[in-house]
Amino acid sequence: MLSRGKVVSLTPFKRHKTYKAHFDQGCQLYSRGKVDEAINHFRRAAALDRSDPESRIQLGLAYASKREYETAISYFKRGIELNPKDSEAYFHLGMALYYTTHYRDAARVWKKGLVLRPNDLDLHLALGEVYAVLGQTTRARNHIEKVLEAEPKNLEALNLSGRIYLEEGKPEKARDELRKAISMNRNYPTSFLSLGMVYAQMGILDGAIVQFRRAIRLDPYNAEAYTNLGHTLWHKGEHREALDALSKASKLDPEDREALYFAGMVYAELKAYRESERCLKQALLLDPAFEDARKNLGKVQEKIKGGLES
Repeated sequence: MLSRGKVVSLTPFKRHKTYKAHFDQGCQLYSRGKVDEAINHFRRAAALDRSDPESRIQLGLAYASKREYETAISYFKRGIELNPKDSEAYFHLGMALYYTTHYRDAARVWKKGLVLRPNDLDLHLALGEVYAVLGQTTRARNHIEKVLEAEPKNLEALNLSGRIYLEEGKPEKARDELRKAISMNRNYPTSFLSLGMVYAQMGILDGAIVQFRRAIRLDPYNAEAYTNLGHTLWHKGEHREALDALSKASKLDPEDREALYFAGMVYAELKAYRESERCLKQALLLDPAFEDARKNLGKVQEKIKGGLES
C-alpha cells in the first residue's frame, strides 16, 4: 500500500542552451556593440559544434573589430578549413592580413576567393587596393577596371583609379578621375582627400589645402586628411597651422608615424629641437625601420649637443 505522505513536486532542471541559442545570442550582442559578451557566446557555440564554420567566422569578425587581428586570422583560417567554399571568409581573412601589413598573403587569399566567385566586386576592389600598395599598378588597374565595367559610378573604384594614376606618374589623369568622382557625389570625403594628394604632387599647394579641408569638413575624424593637410602647410611655410593639423592627426590616430615625423621636421625648422627630438623618437618607436626619421633624429640631436636650440 502506497504511503499518503506529502508529494514533493519536481523542479524542472535548467536546460543547457543549444548551439543555435548561443550563436543567435552572440549575433544579437555583436549587433548592439557588446563584442566581448558576443565572443563568449560564439565560443560556446563553437564548442557545441566543432564542425561549424559560421561560429569561427563570427569570432574572427568580433576579434577584428577589436583590432586583435592575429586572433581573428586564426579563426578565419579555421572557418575556411571547415568550409573551403565560403568566398566571404576569404574576403575577411584577406582584410585581417591586409591590416597586419601581410599584403602578399592578403592578395593570395583574395585570389582564392575570386576562383569561387569571379565576379565578386568587393574582392576585385580589395585586390586593386593591395596591388596598388605593392606597386603592381598594372594588376591593380585590371581589377579596378572590372569593377568600373560593372559599376561605372563606384566611388571607391574611381578613387582608387585616381590614386593608381598618381602612382603611375599621371597626375592629370588622376585629377580627371577624381573630379569625375566628386561630380557624382560631393559628400564623399575620400574623393577630396585623394584630389588633395594629386594637387600636392602637382605642386598646387593652395588647391591641395582646399581639398584636404573639404575632406575634414565632411569627416572631422579623418586622421589621414589632417596628416596631409599638415604636410602641405609645412611645405607652404605655415608652420604653426601645420603643427595644429599634425597634432590633431596624432590624437585621432596615435599610430600615425607620418604625422609624428612631419611634426618633428616642422619643429626642427622652428629650431625647437627638443620637441623635434620627441616627435622623431615617437615615430621610430612606432616603426624602428623608419630611416628618414632615424637620419633626421641624428641631425636634431647634434643640434641639441651643440646648444643651438632657440
